[in-house]
Amino acid sequence: MVILRPTQIGDQTGPVTAPASTDNKLEAIKILMNLLW
Repeated sequence: MVILRPTQIGDQTGPVTAPASTDNKLEAIKILMNLLW
């Protein structure tokens, strides 16, 4: 699993909560993409 830094996404609102929330969103997007394709 690839770990993305919050700086790559652009949202630096929270130093700890940002990476976790983005990981969850990325996982959700990956699952949706897998279902669509």
